[in-house]
Amino acid sequence: MLVVLLAVAGQLAAMDVPMMDKFDRLMDMTRTEMTKTERLAMDLTRHHLKFVQPMRGDTSPMTLHTNIYMMCAVICPVTHVVTTKVVEKFVWMDSRLKWTPSEYDGIKMIHLPSSMIWTPDIKVYNAPHMMEERDNVNVIVTSDGLVTWMPMTIYKTHCKVTSGSTFDPTSGRNERNDRNMMRTEKLSATCGITLGSWTFNERMMMMKSEDRVMDMSCYLRDTCPFTISNPTVKVESKTYSCCPNQTYSTMLITFDMKQRDNM
Repeated sequence: MLVVLLAVAGQLAAMDVPMMDKFDRLMDMTRTEMTKTERLAMDLTRHHLKFVQPMRGDTSPMTLHTNIYMMCAVICPVTHVVTTKVVEKFVWMDSRLKWTPSEYDGIKMIHLPSSMIWTPDIKVYNAPHMMEERDNVNVIVTSDGLVTWMPMTIYKTHCKVTSGSTFDPTSGRNERNDRNMMRTEKLSATCGITLGSWTFNERMMMMKSEDRVMDMSCYLRDTCPFTISNPTVKVESKTYSCCPNQTYSTMLITFDMKQRDNM
């Protein structure tokens, strides 16, 4: 296959035509060498502008269905920063990724690298640093243009410790500089995570969650050192001081965590 591409590319390089036209001709001349899945992947992505958000034809905002599956949460007793490992599930429609299955031997679903198509720019608003560790996993696309993306992600947020912290801000003593200090009770904390798009306001994208309680079916109960209780999820319209004339669709996640007795 590579030999064929190189040979055809060499012929096209000498032609006096624009570069994009050369690329299109190269792809068309090699389609017969591809499998149906390869041809479908090429047809879906060759002109897909991944930097442009998919919009509905009536210009109403796209809907981003969002679910968060918590796997583990651990709190630092000194900084009170909670590291939360989750699986995010984002589902949206992209009409640019539709196809007719009968034209591709009945293929109704395909896996594509997430780096090749548009994906939502979801950020943790209340993180101590504006970053998330999000896996670059494939997306699943069905023939009607439905896209499902489920990356594993790590959030970092500050939480309110309700018991068990050894940090004393008035004395400067904490377990980092006093190894003889001992906790007399297990760590407990109340936490909140605020998620939303970094650039798309509600006129362009609406987050939606069918659940009011966070899904805990993936939680690593046997290995995670903290138990989780009262996990709630809600989506609100919020305005921020940076952009007072715009509202953003925002997901608010709250939960309580407590250190296990055997940890």
